[in-house]
Amino acid sequence: MKSQKKYIRMKTLVFAGVVLFQCVAASSNAAPSYTIKAESSASETTGPNGVAKTAVNTSFAFASLYNPESKSYTEGIISQRIENTTLPNGQRANPKLEAIAWVGGKTKYDKKLWAIDDCADNGWQAGDFYVTSKYVEGEGNILRAYNMGTGKYAFSYTSDPVSVAIAIPNDNIKRYISYLSKARKNSECRKNDIPANAIGALTLSDGNAQIDRVLLVTDDSELVQSPKLSLVNDKEPKGTSSMSLWGPADFTNKSDAVKGFSIKVILRGDKEVIIPVTNDKFDIQAAILPKTIKIQRMSVEKSEVSKL
Repeated sequence: MKSQKKYIRMKTLVFAGVVLFQCVAASSNAAPSYTIKAESSASETTGPNGVAKTAVNTSFAFASLYNPESKSYTEGIISQRIENTTLPNGQRANPKLEAIAWVGGKTKYDKKLWAIDDCADNGWQAGDFYVTSKYVEGEGNILRAYNMGTGKYAFSYTSDPVSVAIAIPNDNIKRYISYLSKARKNSECRKNDIPANAIGALTLSDGNAQIDRVLLVTDDSELVQSPKLSLVNDKEPKGTSSMSLWGPADFTNKSDAVKGFSIKVILRGDKEVIIPVTNDKFDIQAAILPKTIKIQRMSVEKSEVSKL
């Protein structure tokens, strides 16, 4: 349902719309058992340098979220607000995205699970992550992945990540490998800490924090574009985007069970980098590399705690 009203005040033109999101009732004529509302708007503000135009769009989505109080997955809602402003000179200001996850507390969907503030013009759920993007014409996207359970920043990427699930006694280990290309420029909106002598970096993450990072170093600038990632081992020699493994029955630490697979990086011209993962680390010494590429370990990024 939408309604529009027009306001003229102090040379400011505002169009406001009301967005409704409601539970599906058993009958189309039945009243909804739950409704949440938020306002979207489009405004023009006249200043000394001309007219600035701002669009605010809100949306909602149901999602399965982990509730730490009940220690189980439950139905939740993610609310999203995106603000975009075009300045009088035609340039776009940095966009503002806020996403909030809600689960049941004393009443339905009244407990804030996490909140994400980002410089982004889009956001969506993608598997275990809430992903935000900021598109720059001619450069593409640096995507940022946040943990769906905690809202913590996990990693940035320019190539589709791959994942490994390792079954161990009474538990399951999940690992994600992502790639960030140097081709995407560092900016206020998107951090890119890849040094000038590298084409990109691989990150190993548990989905909530980064575990290991390595740089691909080369003078060949033609290899800077984002590659394709795949997981390989003896049973999956052709490569796959997701892999399930059985871990050892006996181990001291969980990290000892994270092994038995390699990450394959397919660069331009079919050049391949293959790095085994052993004991929760990229095994640089066992890597298979083209002659023009070297690998260096780099520091991991700290996980940002979501705003509550």
